[in-house]
Amino acid sequence: MKNLILCLMLVLIVSCNSLDKKKEKYLELSKVELPGSITFSNPFDGAVFPPEFPSPTIMWDDDKSINTHWFVSIKTSQSEGEYCSFVDKREWKPDVLTWDKIKQESKENPATITVIGFDEKNKNTINSGAKIQISVSADSVGAPVFYRAVPLPFSFATSHLDSIKYMLGDISSEEQPKILLENLPVCGNCHSFSPDGKRFAMDVDAFGDKGSYLVSEVEKEVTMSPESFITWSDFQEKSTMALLSQISPNGKYVVSTLDDNEIFESRDELEYSQLFFPIKGILTVYDVDKKTYSSLPGASDTMYVQSNPNWSPDNKSIYFAKGRAVQRKQSGMTYGTGVYDINKFQAMRDSFLTAKKKFKFDVMKILFNEGKGGKAIPVKGASENNKSNYFSKISPDGKWMVFCQAENYMLLQPDSKLYIMPTDGSEEPRLMNCNTSNMNSWHSWSPNGRWLVFSSKIKGAYTQLMLAHVDENGIGSPPVWLENLRVDNRAANIPEFVNVDFNDFNKIIDDFSDVADYNVRGTSKAQFGDFKNAIIDFNKALQINKNDHQAYANRGKAKDELGDLTGALEDLSKAIELNPEESGYYIHRSNTKVKMRNLQGAIDDCSKAIKIKPKDATLYAHRAGIYKMDSKFDKSIEDFSMAIKLDPDYSLYYLHRAQLFNDQKKTDSANKDINKAISLEPKNVKYITLKGIIAKNRGDNKEAIECFKKAIKVNATYYEPYSELAIINEEMGELEESISNFEKAIEHYDKESKKDLALIYNNKGTVYGKLKDYGNAINNFNQALNYWPNSVDAYSNRAFANLNLGRYQDAELDCNTALQIEPGMKKAKIIKEMIRKEQK
Repeated sequence: MKNLILCLMLVLIVSCNSLDKKKEKYLELSKVELPGSITFSNPFDGAVFPPEFPSPTIMWDDDKSINTHWFVSIKTSQSEGEYCSFVDKREWKPDVLTWDKIKQESKENPATITVIGFDEKNKNTINSGAKIQISVSADSVGAPVFYRAVPLPFSFATSHLDSIKYMLGDISSEEQPKILLENLPVCGNCHSFSPDGKRFAMDVDAFGDKGSYLVSEVEKEVTMSPESFITWSDFQEKSTMALLSQISPNGKYVVSTLDDNEIFESRDELEYSQLFFPIKGILTVYDVDKKTYSSLPGASDTMYVQSNPNWSPDNKSIYFAKGRAVQRKQSGMTYGTGVYDINKFQAMRDSFLTAKKKFKFDVMKILFNEGKGGKAIPVKGASENNKSNYFSKISPDGKWMVFCQAENYMLLQPDSKLYIMPTDGSEEPRLMNCNTSNMNSWHSWSPNGRWLVFSSKIKGAYTQLMLAHVDENGIGSPPVWLENLRVDNRAANIPEFVNVDFNDFNKIIDDFSDVADYNVRGTSKAQFGDFKNAIIDFNKALQINKNDHQAYANRGKAKDELGDLTGALEDLSKAIELNPEESGYYIHRSNTKVKMRNLQGAIDDCSKAIKIKPKDATLYAHRAGIYKMDSKFDKSIEDFSMAIKLDPDYSLYYLHRAQLFNDQKKTDSANKDINKAISLEPKNVKYITLKGIIAKNRGDNKEAIECFKKAIKVNATYYEPYSELAIINEEMGELEESISNFEKAIEHYDKESKKDLALIYNNKGTVYGKLKDYGNAINNFNQALNYWPNSVDAYSNRAFANLNLGRYQDAELDCNTALQIEPGMKKAKIIKEMIRKEQK
């Protein structure tokens, strides 16, 4: 009976006038000053609810582990008593009737929510407690929210694009949001609706073109037919991501980022599993009626990245994010996320992934002028502040701008905060009250300009949608969690209010996937290393079209990555047969032939590519690299010279030719090339280090030391100048300093290949040998052999150290191993003879 009474108490919610004495006691206790340790996680103190909002789940955390029960009450200014309940878990949801009463009574004055915690064994003592206030606005939201529900991590989503759902949520309903679209076999991304809710546009990677873009009228059922797509690639005739496109308020134009490059990398962590932002791009406008494309003057300077455009509600201005671009000569990229120089690209990418390289954006404003543009002006307060400013969204009445600010980058940043400022610049930006402690981004204004929906990770890795009120003075409220719009095990992102009735937008129909290009889907998977599943998509592409040369080429590259070189060669050859004028296919096949040690065949493929594009410097450089592998150094120099002639301002070509000249003891020519490379990139630590190596090779140790020290000053975490200095220290008899520099080289070594690291350990071991510290010498030779098991020098050096320690059997074993690897090695034979003499 006692348990039954307790159970009834847990669910009983009535006015305090009818409460039993126990509840009255807790209401009296809750009026005193409450001890801390309870914090509310939903809603926040000061939160404002729309009048149509369904009953929320009140949630809290309690640091007092002894608490097993909680007493919850809600007091309004109009109620005679309070609404309250006992619960045995850290949450409570008022029933519909109770919540409706609370909302009705909280429109003019806030309601107070009180939670106190107690241990059932000591019911008369309050262990913890807290109070917050909430209120209900007279302003309705008046529109549903369109958003994506994406599984994490991002690398999984890119490999399972059909698992992404496109949702429409009704803020006034406790029902689950509608799934408008699912099982889409290609990526659908950024979307936008005209303010009147009549026109809809979205990035959709259709027909093998990541520049494909859907433009459609909004109806109960929107059909994604082939005729409803445009392609941004028609403007630049090259691949493009067409990033962050936005349709104009009048629905007549779409503005997007083209001539673009992006950092687009997955991460292992679940919460922030991608880094994605543009590093180069111009704004380009599509005229929906005229079906024409044009760059936007004033936002088309190729020295900058101009992206993330958003319109003013009167169609007269565009706000966008601008930063100094990373040029393709520095990034190693072609267009979109394409790469032509993997070494340059990886160096740049890694600098962003490790946050060593900063990238900041300023918010700019430009007159649209029917596509004629004008002068872009920095928005004061959202620019030139040593922060990254982006996602400028203008309120429907044109009075307010809300934007994101973070330390660096854009889109998905843990420190991203929302700021608001008047568009006339009359006030400094204010940090909004709706910000949570973990990412605030992807915000959208309601059609009436009184509500803001945005994404946050305060609830964990799976991004959730939050709602905040904004009054006529631009004062925002703390947020309310849109808990009914959550989708389990998916991140809710890119929310946007749609100015339609929830029941008038029911479905988006995929009517193009029978001709959808699985090449894009497979390429996305391959980009994140999922080559097996990428091949499945390329197979589907070939089932649709058995003569799809791109699918053969893509499948060939994936097979190459998986080590199926014969299969890769067959597929790439088929791609060439179907499209013999595509130079890239020959280059991919040449890479496969290099792995098969068919260097002449690889060279022949490069020559065929050059015949198709005789003025493409990258093709000559590619062939030069294979000539070098084949020990045809003169031919390699000749090709790098041609590459330099075609692209005289690309420093990497001078570097490669300088290395070749240096290897051939042509130090004057090598020095001339490296000086040119340094003039193009004065702060490139690798170039400065090579200059030192060239100086050392011609006997000028003084200049060499100066170069290595300069390289260290430029970048103290690059290993090679330390290693080179250590070698000179050893030659000059500075043995302790030599060991110190070798240790720094080891500390900062970051190359994937460990052969050079083995050489550093081997060289450090020889210095210990000169100091007659044979124990440490052997330890270093052991490390060298750990990283390079076939190092005959390390075996012979360890043999000599063992000999000096009297370990004759170990020494002879090392000599024999060295001679097995290199039968004619004189050093090993000499040491073996020394062992025999010592043993007599």
